[in-house]
Amino acid sequence: MNKVLLVLCCTLCLISLTACPKQIHETQEQPASQYTFTKDGSLTIHDSHGTELGLFDIEIASTVIKRQIGLMYRESMESNQGMLFEFDEIDTHGFWMKNTYLPLDIIFIDADKNIVEIAENTTPFSEETIIPQKPIKYVLELKSGTSKQMNIQAGNKVSW
Repeated sequence: MNKVLLVLCCTLCLISLTACPKQIHETQEQPASQYTFTKDGSLTIHDSHGTELGLFDIEIASTVIKRQIGLMYRESMESNQGMLFEFDEIDTHGFWMKNTYLPLDIIFIDADKNIVEIAENTTPFSEETIIPQKPIKYVLELKSGTSKQMNIQAGNKVSW
């Protein structure tokens, strides 16, 4: 009886151990076709005089899972699209480009919706952490070159 119970317990442990990594692996290694743009809203960037610099369709990453995945595995992105990351707390949230195929402009935004810093033309697949100098509450990721093309810079205001 004890041997049967021991074998049963070991079998259940092995089943549970092999199931967990598969679920994690599936979450992290989805094909690019699984990730397509979903418009959650619109975002406008204005200069200090109130002049509109750009209007973007945005996908909002407001959950832990959405923030972890971000724009990973995306093979294309329109110039009028972006992803807005909303954090629960104000901090110097770091970003990296692991599994991100596209170069991006990463725009760091404070709690008052002011752009405080921009990391332009980030390197795809880089695992180097990009950390803003000031605490932020939001991050907007745009197609690389958009910031320069639209003259988006620190001090501009964001609304959505």
